[in-house]
Amino acid sequence: MAGTNAVKAKKAVIDLLTTTFEGTGVQVSYHYPGRVPMRELVHAGRAEGSHAFHAMKGGRPQHARQETITFRLMVVVERPGADPYDVELRCVEIGEEIENALSTAFSVGGVPGLELIRVTGVDVDSDVDDEGAFAVLTYDVTTVSVLT
Repeated sequence: MAGTNAVKAKKAVIDLLTTTFEGTGVQVSYHYPGRVPMRELVHAGRAEGSHAFHAMKGGRPQHARQETITFRLMVVVERPGADPYDVELRCVEIGEEIENALSTAFSVGGVPGLELIRVTGVDVDSDVDDEGAFAVLTYDVTTVSVLT
C-alpha cells in the first residue's frame, strides 16, 4: 500500500455519520455543501499529518510507515430567533452523537491499515445576525494508520 489513508478514513467517518444521523434532520456531507446547507450540518474539512518510517530491515525495497492524520469535522447550527447559547448547546448535542459513534467504530469502514481514530481537539464559536444565531463546533479527528 502506498500513499495516504487521509481520504479513505475521512470518507469512512462521513459514511458512519450519515448512517448515525439518518432521519434526524442533520445533514452530513463530505464537504461544505455550498448554497444548500440545512440548518444543522456536519461536514469534513482539511486533512493534514505526518509519516514516520519504521526501522529499516534488510534489503526490503519498501518499509512500513506510521501515518498520523488529523482532519477537521465541523458541526454547524443556524437557528432564527436563537441566541448563541442555544446554538452552541445544539452543536454540543450533535457532537456527543459523533463522539459516541466514533467510540464504537474502531475500524471505521474497514480502511486497510487504520489502527486508531479519535477526537483529539475541539473548538466552538458562535455569532449573531439579524435573523438569529449560528455556531460552529470543530472537532480535530486524528487517525493513525500503518502503511506498507
